[in-house]
Amino acid sequence: MERYWNYLFYLQHKLLNVIGVKYFQRPLSYIIFFIFPKLKKKKKEILNAAASSIDHKEMGFNLGFAFSHMFLTTVVIFSIICLYVTVLINYKIKEDIKYFITGVLLLSYLLNYWLLWKKDIYLTYFKKFEKQPFSQWHYLYIIFFHLGVWGFGILSIHWTIGFNL
Repeated sequence: MERYWNYLFYLQHKLLNVIGVKYFQRPLSYIIFFIFPKLKKKKKEILNAAASSIDHKEMGFNLGFAFSHMFLTTVVIFSIICLYVTVLINYKIKEDIKYFITGVLLLSYLLNYWLLWKKDIYLTYFKKFEKQPFSQWHYLYIIFFHLGVWGFGILSIHWTIGFNL
């Protein structure tokens, strides 16, 4: 489970790096260097500093985004589990909803902490995964994983309580 979760985290981080460079860093750098032409003298230094702050493996900006994607996915997974358990035992959640939400958020955070952050496990897995061959098709794994979890969550709501609230 730990290796699989770290592989998904690695793919998420890599996908966010590609999206960040293609759709944010390049267009913003063109705009900035167009507005401030004097900065073109230090263009290489500026672009290297921007790239290292975005995709740094220990404290980069995309690392937080990747963790938040994995966290939201585990929130959906634990919410689905909680939904099915409450339907199976026929429990009416009215005033107790705050306890369920707190439990789901806490379980999601703890699972991600133990599988990713504890003793920087993700860094050792990142080193292992970087040695393996990689193709662009691997990005489909993470996209289908997130879409599958969210789709199953929506279908679970439809199957259990319906949308006629």
